[in-house]
Amino acid sequence: MSARALTANNPMPSASKKAGRQWQALILLLMVGLLLGTATIFPKLAPLYGWPPVALLLWSMLGGGLLQGVSLFLAKNRLNLSRSVIAYMTISGFLYAVPNLITYGAVQHVGAGFMALCFAFTLVVTYSFSLILKMEKPNVLRIAGVVIGLLGAVVLATDGGIFSGQINKWIFIAMSTPFIISVANIYRTLSWPDQTGSGQLSSGMMVFGALTVSIVTLSADIDVAPEVWTPGATLLLASQILIFAILYNLYFRLQKLAGPVYLSQIGSVAAVVGVFLAWLLVNEVPSIMKLAATVMIVGGVFCVSRMPKAPSSKSSMDSTDRISSSCDSIADSHRALNPVTRTTTG
Repeated sequence: MSARALTANNPMPSASKKAGRQWQALILLLMVGLLLGTATIFPKLAPLYGWPPVALLLWSMLGGGLLQGVSLFLAKNRLNLSRSVIAYMTISGFLYAVPNLITYGAVQHVGAGFMALCFAFTLVVTYSFSLILKMEKPNVLRIAGVVIGLLGAVVLATDGGIFSGQINKWIFIAMSTPFIISVANIYRTLSWPDQTGSGQLSSGMMVFGALTVSIVTLSADIDVAPEVWTPGATLLLASQILIFAILYNLYFRLQKLAGPVYLSQIGSVAAVVGVFLAWLLVNEVPSIMKLAATVMIVGGVFCVSRMPKAPSSKSSMDSTDRISSSCDSIADSHRALNPVTRTTTG
């Protein structure tokens, strides 16, 4: 069969299909960013309902993972329990638990709005790592976005008091989260197991993440239950479990669809939502410096998220024609070197 026939039988994805994937990625991006921004406010609400923040995180992770597992069982999805997949979920769970532990520990000291803006910086860090690892090609606009984002991070740190006499160790700890999340995003992409659904990987990550948090909880002798089981405490836990179950299912679907750099844009959406909810629910009025940092970080995110133009359809067709001609020539040469012997019957 000629290369042209193969091309006809396996056409390139149409523009409408590509547009559909782009819209699907955008919708997932907005949904995940909205849920992530909402989740950043829960550690601030936890003490108001008698919950130790880390205990709320532990049961939310475990409940979210088990809820996803039940949905997989009901859907009769086949699970891949090979050693490589177990190792992948274990490492992913650890890299998932650490920034969440930092968030739940630091939010009481730096505020929910500050933590939300730290998430926005993840895209800039992820793109920088992908350049170093040669997963992405250098792009002037995107590099400019990295610089703008770094300046935004400096302004954010200044607002936290790093460059004044009021040095708070939690500022440094909180600002480590985008680096850990970026490493996790890139690891999950590079090591994604074959023939394994995003639902299983998401559920496994949360269960193993809960195991990591439980070790920290027991080591630090932290209470694992609220002071009193009030309806508010129960509702807060149920809400967090549901948000985690939906959030990380969509999170993995978005990563598989669009990759780690695109995924990291959820931080900018989460930052806007988180800063707004922090002002609305816990009366954290954003300062001028924080608003300036928001503008700079979102501006950096916008530049980094701009994709280079795809090659035109004409050049793509010319390239396809050249490849097809070359393949046809090779096929003709092969037939000449291996003639078919015809036999006749009388």
